[in-house]
Amino acid sequence: MSLKDFKNPWGKGGNEYDKWFTSKKIYNEDNDIISFEEIAAAAESLGKNTIIMESYMKLQENVNKWFFSKNPDLTGKYKKPKSLKTWNDWNDLDSMQRQVICNLNNINPNTLNENKENFNKIIAGYNSWPSNLFAIFWGDKNYGTWTCNIFVGEALYWAGKSVTNKGKYYSALQIHKNIEPFKKVEPNKLKRGNIVTFHNGGHTEIVTKSPLKFTFADDGFCSIGAGRADNTIGEIKCDSSFANETREIFNENNAYHSL
Repeated sequence: MSLKDFKNPWGKGGNEYDKWFTSKKIYNEDNDIISFEEIAAAAESLGKNTIIMESYMKLQENVNKWFFSKNPDLTGKYKKPKSLKTWNDWNDLDSMQRQVICNLNNINPNTLNENKENFNKIIAGYNSWPSNLFAIFWGDKNYGTWTCNIFVGEALYWAGKSVTNKGKYYSALQIHKNIEPFKKVEPNKLKRGNIVTFHNGGHTEIVTKSPLKFTFADDGFCSIGAGRADNTIGEIKCDSSFANETREIFNENNAYHSL
C-alpha cells in the first residue's frame, strides 16, 4: 500500500473520527442532527430567561393559567396583538389575550372602567408581553401545573427540535417510559445534554454535567429544570440536592434518555 492510499483513522472520515462524531451527535427521526451540547446550552439559556421562568412559576402556583413559549407548534397558544391603541381595539381582542395582558400588570379585568388611567395600565401590560413569545393556556381550572416537562420540551425546541404529542410536550412519565422519539441511555453512558427522569417518571430535567468516573459516589452529576417542589426554577442543581440521594447516577428510580 502506498502512502497516498493510507487513511488516518483520526482524520475526517476515518474510523476513529466517525466514532467521535457519532458520540457527539444524535439523529432524530427526520435525520436532522442535534448536538448534545446544543441541548444543554439551550436549557441553560432558557433557565436564564426570567420572563419565561416567572411565567412557569405563576402557572405552577396557580396564579396564572398560561406560560410563555417560543414554540408555535403548541396547542392553546395566543399571540401578542399587533397593536393596541384604543378601547375598541381592547374590546376586539380575544378574551385570552386580554387575560394575559391583565395578568402581566396585575389588573383585575372586572374593574376596568373605560378611562385613561385604566387604559394606561392595559398598555403597560401589553408592553410587557414580548412579541416573540406565545402565551400557552394549559393551566387547570382549580390547580397549578407542574412545569418540569414544559422546561424540557421548550429546551429541546430551542435546540432545534420541536418534540410534541398532540400539541403538548411529552410528560415526565412518557419520557421515562421511552415513548417515541425518546430512547433509553445507560447510566454509564450518560452525557451532558441527555434527559434525566427522577422518581420513576415523576420529574424530568436536562443533564448539564455528568461525572468523568461513574461510581456510587458520583459527585459530578448536575441537571437543570423546572417544576421542582422547592421552586428553584431554571437553576442547575448537582448531586444529592434532592433528598434520598435522588441525583446519584445509579439511583434505581432514575432513568436517562436521548432522542
